[in-house]
Amino acid sequence: MSRDELAAASSIGRRTLYRIEAGEPGIALGTLLSVLWKLGLLDSVSGVATPHQDEHGKILEAAQRPRRVRATAPDNDF
Repeated sequence: MSRDELAAASSIGRRTLYRIEAGEPGIALGTLLSVLWKLGLLDSVSGVATPHQDEHGKILEAAQRPRRVRATAPDNDF
């Protein structure tokens, strides 16, 4: 698929596709997902949905650490 065909199939302009390829910030997530879907690469985003697991499903050490607990604020309701 050519770049022009991909841009048309994703309903975006060639400039937006160029910005995605260049890794520029500020691209709408829906636009990026649309392009990945058209390329058949949407499954590659699944790691973003579960950042506490590696590519094999193993839970990462940072995800197993205890979370910080904040003390509750005093009740100052008069």
